Amino acid sequence: MALFFTKVKSPKFHVVKHHNYWPYGEGTSLDQADIIFTWFEEKEPLDEWRNQGKKIISYEHGFGSYYGYGKVGIVPYSDKYLSSGDIGKSSLMELGVPEKNILVIGNAHFDNIKKSKHNGHRALFVAQHWMYDVSEYNQDIYDQLVKAYPEFEWTARTIDKSGGVTADRIWSSEVGDKYLFKDIKRNLPKYDFVFAPRYSTFCVFAELMGIPVYITDEHLSFAQKEEKKGYVVPNNQNFIRIGEKLSEPKESTLEGFLMRPSMKFKNVLKWCVSD
Repeated sequence: MALFFTKVKSPKFHVVKHHNYWPYGEGTSLDQADIIFTWFEEKEPLDEWRNQGKKIISYEHGFGSYYGYGKVGIVPYSDKYLSSGDIGKSSLMELGVPEKNILVIGNAHFDNIKKSKHNGHRALFVAQHWMYDVSEYNQDIYDQLVKAYPEFEWTARTIDKSGGVTADRIWSSEVGDKYLFKDIKRNLPKYDFVFAPRYSTFCVFAELMGIPVYITDEHLSFAQKEEKKGYVVPNNQNFIRIGEKLSEPKESTLEGFLMRPSMKFKNVLKWCVSD
């Protein structure tokens, strides 16, 4: 007696990108997709997709972004959530998302990053990007750092959304470049110190590589123009006042914010379509 097996059709998906943080494949077009992986919670487009019979899955789109939902007033509106760590999961549950609708998956961009030795004096200033032009702010912070710590060989790291910085050495990228994270993994190990106004995804790469990270703006003074201001992720950061002697850097805490290694996409997709 011959046995025949019906092959289960894999659901089609579309990704709404944000800074290339999505760690898996790009999927198909929006029209063809059964599942929409998105980073925002805007009611109108989500309702439109949902009315078309599509399932809406939110993915954590930056380091600590789910932790920040409650801090900046974002209301969860997706069907399910993919969190990078347990802290993001807890934050969503505090906002009313059922635990069964949240899956902790980590992020494959941060898998297999090894620490290396950094004993030199090459320092990298990571220019801040924000919802409005902060180029003047970035220039001021960079100039202060160069003046306060002349023992370092300084480079300014900029992206298209941070505005320009005048510096002797510049490492520049575009946030929409699909090779952005590969560029970071290739070039960041050249530096021995990282200075940034605010802790970001870039800083996570640095710390996983063993590079000390100093944060220059504990109170996020660049983010005071909006009603919904920024937030500080509570992960034991090295805050400094520019001009003071640099203390021995402590390693920030990534535990709870980032599961490593990450989950395989086939398992993620299987969970997404489950009831």
